Amino acid sequence: MFDLNKVSKFYKHSPTLGVCHSLYNNSIKSGLFSNTDKIGLTIIGKGLLYNEQARDVVKNFGVLDSESNGSLIAPKPWSLLANDIIMMALVHSLHDFMIFNPKQSECEKQQQLEVKYNNIKLLIYNEDLLSITAREIAILMLSGYEPLKNDNLGIVLINVDSKKASALTLLKINKYMKQISGEEIVTFLLKNHNTSLVENET
Repeated sequence: MFDLNKVSKFYKHSPTLGVCHSLYNNSIKSGLFSNTDKIGLTIIGKGLLYNEQARDVVKNFGVLDSESNGSLIAPKPWSLLANDIIMMALVHSLHDFMIFNPKQSECEKQQQLEVKYNNIKLLIYNEDLLSITAREIAILMLSGYEPLKNDNLGIVLINVDSKKASALTLLKINKYMKQISGEEIVTFLLKNHNTSLVENET
């Protein structure tokens, strides 16, 4: 499952093969809500473990690593490879994802597309570089996910193409990250939100 020799050039720090398997297997079991016994919801978002507004989320739903199967991705020690393995496992098991953005409610009150656009850009970029959250969303784009607006949960991403999900590999992730732009990710997240925002302004 993990041909680390083929992908080692993409990662500076690599957990052992045993830790990789533990991360993968534990991630399969994670999730907080479910439509069936096999589909759960995982929370992703920029700075989730360090943001004051996210403290209750972390406390209530727990972290996901090689030992704990909560709903927030937080491998210890953190590495890009560990994060990608968890995402791959969650995609393979068709988990749904919720994007937690602490400033989201403020944007909803504004009801302006340009405010929402700027807010999502903050989620996607760390200065001029793509954030880890952007990488996670790009992985979902590659794997046949689509964003939906949920009045209670904000942006939820669900899988609509299980073949793409099951075909996801670490090599495909890294090839895709060379092609995708931050602007494409922002557009992807906004594409099902424009109509409702326009309607709210009238």
